[in-house]
Amino acid sequence: MDKFTLITPRLTLRPLTAADYNPIVEMVTDWDVVRMLARWPWPPDLSMVDDLIASNRADPTRGFGIQYGRDLAGTIGAGPRIGFMLRRGFWGLGIMTEALWAVQRHAIIDRGQAALRACVFVDNPGSHAVFRKCGWREVGQSRSTSAARGGEVDDIIYALNAADIGHDHS
Repeated sequence: MDKFTLITPRLTLRPLTAADYNPIVEMVTDWDVVRMLARWPWPPDLSMVDDLIASNRADPTRGFGIQYGRDLAGTIGAGPRIGFMLRRGFWGLGIMTEALWAVQRHAIIDRGQAALRACVFVDNPGSHAVFRKCGWREVGQSRSTSAARGGEVDDIIYALNAADIGHDHS
């Protein structure tokens, strides 16, 4: 265990490794995952997987691989802007909610970030539910570019401030 690893009851949030290449490729070659992400193109550019792993290895404070058992279930950024993706076989298990709880506490309490933000496409009910369950508030609407969809998409802006979670270190 190192300082860049977070443990929850079911998950290990850890830096990405070369062994995560194939599970990440599985996510970014799944249209239903990629169409909800801003920066991943369609058809997929697999060199971006190498770039993601390399940038995470160079600066593990930027995000985590979400390990569920022995499998990489997804990835999540560490803020101040939060984004995530989850492999299809892990949808509906509460994994992303558990991961977000851990990451938001880490970002605000351990890393001292005053606020976190996220933009979620309006047609992504799963991600809206995750942010709401974790105490985030809707603070506005915008339009974001979707590389996969080839244009702008309406989204909802979510925010979580340090005061929203307290500093009890529990």
